[in-house]
Amino acid sequence: MQIKLKFSGETKGIEVERGKSIGDLLKELGINKETVISRMDGEIVPEEEKLKDKCTLELIEFVSSG
Repeated sequence: MQIKLKFSGETKGIEVERGKSIGDLLKELGINKETVISRMDGEIVPEEEKLKDKCTLELIEFVSSG
């Protein structure tokens, strides 16, 4: 299935396997799940959420200091 991925100022269409979770995709892309917030079709969602065909997934990077 096809999704639109927004990350680090870039937007691109990517092909993903049906039934894949956001966490699965993050692992596949080598993105640390502790450094991003996932927003699918405008809603903040947990990494366990399954990707949906033709959805827009935005990965918002954040930096913590302390």
